[in-house]
Amino acid sequence: MKEKTCCFIGHQAFPPNTIYEIQERISIEIERLYNQGVTDFVSGGTFGFDLLAATMIFAKQQLEKFNIRLIFVLPCRDFNSDWSARMKFTYQNLFELADDTIYVSEKYSPICVLDRDHYMVDMSAHCVCVQYSDNIYTTHSIKYAKEQGLNIIDLSETRRKSE
Repeated sequence: MKEKTCCFIGHQAFPPNTIYEIQERISIEIERLYNQGVTDFVSGGTFGFDLLAATMIFAKQQLEKFNIRLIFVLPCRDFNSDWSARMKFTYQNLFELADDTIYVSEKYSPICVLDRDHYMVDMSAHCVCVQYSDNIYTTHSIKYAKEQGLNIIDLSETRRKSE
């Protein structure tokens, strides 16, 4: 159900020394949304913000016993083929523990990442995002989420306000 779904959109890399702050902000937003009735949390599965969010969702499920679902919407079946063996090993368990996995495309194409982001936005009423630079995919996807009327929770905006 769309009203109970939140997607995550953000960068693969963060400014130095911000990962713990971002992690804490993700945790706070998951809890806040959960208390508002959001139960399905969607990650795009990309290394960086997506997997950090997925890790926090899984932690809320396991450690705090939140009755929530972790859903991966992945761009294609071979999306992580260029990841190192260490990165694949680190996140394989998380992928296996997801409540659901959706592949937008069978094979990689230049557009499958945007298709994945649109799919996540289209199934969501909320979007937690972070953007520290002008990455074309992230910029476009956040703009698309705004155009679709999602409740946007921009963690980078919160950070700028507190500086």
